[in-house]
Amino acid sequence: MATAVGIIELWWDGTKYDVRPGTSLKLPALKNEARPVGTRTVRVRSFQPGQVQATLVLETNMSLATFSPGDEKELQVRADTGQAWVFPNACITEAPSMKDNGGELQVTWVMDSYEETVS
Repeated sequence: MATAVGIIELWWDGTKYDVRPGTSLKLPALKNEARPVGTRTVRVRSFQPGQVQATLVLETNMSLATFSPGDEKELQVRADTGQAWVFPNACITEAPSMKDNGGELQVTWVMDSYEETVS
């Protein structure tokens, strides 16, 4: 039987954070766009930044300010199936809002490069 991703682990600036199920990952890559030219369509390429969206849990002794937008830092995302992605220049897009149902924070990072390992 095949195994699919079930658990995601996340490290931001060297610190591991627990995440709720539902994390999404889009790798940075080139994308194709259709452009009409006269009576036909041509393909043009542009760059699509990568994005990670995760719901973290704010626990005792953690600072909400840790997730304020700032300089680029390293983000690591690991799947329980052996894949890992390291984003050396990720940044948070906007300050998250904290919810009172367990201290949930919806955090979004963007990046333009990565390294993937598969074990």
